[in-house]
Amino acid sequence: MINNSPFFSIIIPTYNRAHVIHRAVQSVINQSFLNWELIIIDDGSKDNTKDVVEQYNDARIKYHYQKNTERSQARNNGIAVSKGSYICFLDSDDEYCVNHLSVFHSFINLNQNPVGLFFSNPIIISNGVETKENVVEFNNDQTLAYILMNSIIPDRVCIHKEVFTHYKFDPKINIGEDTILWAQITNQYKMWHIDEYTVKYLIHDDNSVNLKNNVYRNRLDGLIALFNENEIKKRLNKKLKNQIISVCYYGIARHFELKRKFLKMAVNAFLSILYDFESPQNKAKLYMIYSFFKK
Repeated sequence: MINNSPFFSIIIPTYNRAHVIHRAVQSVINQSFLNWELIIIDDGSKDNTKDVVEQYNDARIKYHYQKNTERSQARNNGIAVSKGSYICFLDSDDEYCVNHLSVFHSFINLNQNPVGLFFSNPIIISNGVETKENVVEFNNDQTLAYILMNSIIPDRVCIHKEVFTHYKFDPKINIGEDTILWAQITNQYKMWHIDEYTVKYLIHDDNSVNLKNNVYRNRLDGLIALFNENEIKKRLNKKLKNQIISVCYYGIARHFELKRKFLKMAVNAFLSILYDFESPQNKAKLYMIYSFFKK
C-alpha cells in the first residue's frame, strides 16, 4: 500500500496578517524537502487573509477559518486536522530557512523516527539585520530548567503527532503557552536539540510578546499553574522556581517603567529581588526602586 500522507504538517495560526503572511507561506513552498502539508488556521481575521492564501495554487496548502479564539486553540485545531507524522509550527510573520524541513527529516531518520520533541536554532531579524542567536548548549539531564530559562519559540519546534494524543496547547493561555506545553511534554517524552539555524524570527512592534503588552504578567500566571502540576513539582527545585518567578516580576516592572507607572514598577522590582537575591540584575532593579522614591 502506498502511503500518501505527508511527513510534516506545518501549522500557521494567523490573525489579520494578510500583509505579511505571504512571506511565511512562500518560505514553506521554498523548502528543499517536499513532502509536507501547510495548514493555515485563520483565527477570525477581518482583513483579506483568505484571498492572499487562496492565490497559491498548491494542493498541499489548506486554509481553515475559525471564530476568534486565540492562537493556542488555533494550533490545536490545526493539529486535529493534520495528516503528517510530525507537526511543525510557523508564525505568520516569521519564515523558515530553505533547509528547515530537510534538517529535521535527516535528524529524525537518523534516529529512527522517535516519538518526542525536536528543536533547532533561530536567526533573529531586527531592523533588517539578521543575527544568529547565541543558543545555550542543551543538557538533556536538565531539560525542564532549559525550557524554563530559554525561549524555544514554536517556529523552532517539531513534534511527533502521537505526543498530541496526551498533550495540547492550553486554550486559556496565549502568552508562554509554548513553554508550558514543552515542559509538560517532557514529563513523558525525550527532547532533542538540532544545532543548526533553520528559522527566521522577526522582531517588530506588533509581536505578541512585546514588553508593552505586559506579557510577563500573563506568563507568570501560566507558569504558576504549571508549577502546581504534580509531575512538574517532582522535577522542579525551589531555587529554579524562584528564579523564574523573579524574571517574570522584573519583566512586569519593566513594562510599568515603559508605561511610566512608577509605583507599580517599584513594587514588582522589589518582588523580583525578594524571589532571587542572587540575580545579577538586582542592581538594575534597585535603581528602578531608587528612581521611584527619588521622584
